[in-house]
Amino acid sequence: MRHPAACLALTFLLVACDRKPAPPAATAETPEQALVREVSAAQMNLAPASLKMSMTFSDLNMGSLDLVEVIMELEDRTKTKIPDDDLARRSHTSGTVVQLLKSLTLQNLADALAQAKKHPLTQPSTNAAPPSTPRYDSPSSQ
Repeated sequence: MRHPAACLALTFLLVACDRKPAPPAATAETPEQALVREVSAAQMNLAPASLKMSMTFSDLNMGSLDLVEVIMELEDRTKTKIPDDDLARRSHTSGTVVQLLKSLTLQNLADALAQAKKHPLTQPSTNAAPPSTPRYDSPSSQ
C-alpha cells in the first residue's frame, strides 16, 4: 500500500529540484542613467527602452553633432558642466569626438553626469548690476 503523503512529498522534491534558479533581480536605474537614456533616445528618435547602457554612441549611429547636442541637453537640464577630460578618461581615449563616439558608452556618460552633479555650476548672482550700455551720440547732435 502506498502512502499518499509520502508520494506527494516525493513529487514535490522532484519538481523543486528540477526548477531553474530565478534570474537575478534587475538593479534599479539611477536618475542619471534614466536621463541619459531619455535624452539620447530623443536625439535619435528611438524608444528609450531600446537603449542599453552598454551601447556606445556609435552603436546608436550618432554623429559628432548629435553627441554634442546630447551632452549640452544633459548639462542644461542638470545645470552642470560635464568636463571633456572626464569623458575622455571614462572612455579611455584622448578625447577626440570620433574616438568618443566609438568608445563612450551611455553608462560612461551617466557616470560622468553623476560626478558633475556633485559640483553644479554656480548660479549668477541676482543682485549683480546689469552691464552698462555704451552711450552713443546721434550724428544730429554734433
